[in-house]
Amino acid sequence: MNTYPSMKAWFLLNHTTQQTMQGKFAPQNLTKNIKPNYASHTALSRSNEILQFLNQSADTISFRIIMHDYDSITGTTETDIQLLESWARPDPLYGNRPPILTFWVGQGWGLMDCVIKNLSDIQYEDPVITGRMRGLSCNISLRAYSPFSLVSSGQYETRYHRAITRDYYELLAYREYQNPMLGIIIRNRHPTKPNIQVGDVIKLPSVEAIRKEKAQPKSVALKTLTGKKITPQTILRKEIFDKRNVTYVSHILISN
Repeated sequence: MNTYPSMKAWFLLNHTTQQTMQGKFAPQNLTKNIKPNYASHTALSRSNEILQFLNQSADTISFRIIMHDYDSITGTTETDIQLLESWARPDPLYGNRPPILTFWVGQGWGLMDCVIKNLSDIQYEDPVITGRMRGLSCNISLRAYSPFSLVSSGQYETRYHRAITRDYYELLAYREYQNPMLGIIIRNRHPTKPNIQVGDVIKLPSVEAIRKEKAQPKSVALKTLTGKKITPQTILRKEIFDKRNVTYVSHILISN
């Protein structure tokens, strides 16, 4: 029977300090919100909209908590609410972000990495004779947290371009990524279309999908040009390049 209260309690674990806060009472009005975002488009002769998924808003969990102390000497209620308030504020020691927490109820329901979105409607009970606050209640809202890095970003084939007159890969790369040097990467992704023709459909992936790709020379003489290993071939090639690294004037003679 001693473990029964913990089965209904809520918990918050601070990833930075490894502190764990356990609620003494079950959470009230526990609510979870999941919100995908869609764009809609209507067309002639269609009774239903065309839906396109855009993104997913972070999941949120909100509930009301009650903190109450029957021992007016220790005053742990004040300590707990102060700790919650500190977890809801940015900390300059960690890049001005709020602490990352893990929330769950009972034996693991609603397990979620999160940050405290807000603490609202904090209502205090009358203080005891010693001046301490014996109890309070407040609303707490948690927002799901997901770590981000450039390496783990999605690699999406997000856009298609139908070629028009005078289009070429470097021009498309400049328009899409502001980097015409990525044109060779896009060209290599279309081996059957070395030269763009009017009406061709060209895939333009997200920059995350191609940011690590490097164009490699395919000629036998230059295939080791970008390699890090120094070989007799690379030394000889460099000597020839240095030897011929001179300016010259070319003339075209036309006789009548």
